[in-house]
Amino acid sequence: MEIAASSALFLLRSSELAKQRVTDPRLRAFAASSIVEQRGIASQLSFAGRRLDLLPRAALMQADQALFDALVASNDFDRAYLRQQRAVLARAGAIHRDFSEAGSSPTLRSVARMAEPVHRRQSAALEGLSR
Repeated sequence: MEIAASSALFLLRSSELAKQRVTDPRLRAFAASSIVEQRGIASQLSFAGRRLDLLPRAALMQADQALFDALVASNDFDRAYLRQQRAVLARAGAIHRDFSEAGSSPTLRSVARMAEPVHRRQSAALEGLSR
């Protein structure tokens, strides 16, 4: 739960920053859509967490905070954002896929089943931007 929540928060915060700093309009549009989708995932995780008395932290885990700090300091924001989004989307997608198949909580499994295709769709959109 903590890794999934931190991933969603990272994807949300980095995309909010990207809306202000990216130079490629297609990447800015991706960031805007990512904000909407990651807010939805974060909301579902929070709702499920409340039901299970497992509220996710509203802070990034150390590794995600380090990624965010590197993004803020990047001299090539577009490239750094693209690279980080790919990596975190892949990680989050794998976490949700694995949990949807074998997770111990039916409540969280349903969130994972909803989130995994979102991450897959976002990853595919990023690949389309790379061409």
